[in-house]
Amino acid sequence: MAKMNCETCLSLLDAYLEHELEPAERAQVREHLAGCAACRVERDLIEREEMAYHGFAQTIEVRPE
Repeated sequence: MAKMNCETCLSLLDAYLEHELEPAERAQVREHLAGCAACRVERDLIEREEMAYHGFAQTIEVRPE
């Protein structure tokens, strides 16, 4: 299995976080994240954005006109 580079890892982060990758590709991303602080920072930012979005979406009340 070839080592994953940052560009590839970053392009797969959304799918990784949504559990949409095949097991082998997921393992490659996980391995890359274990050794790459820069990509972990990006992963953490995406996770925080997702949490903020979901929290915001739950506080919106839609009223019929």
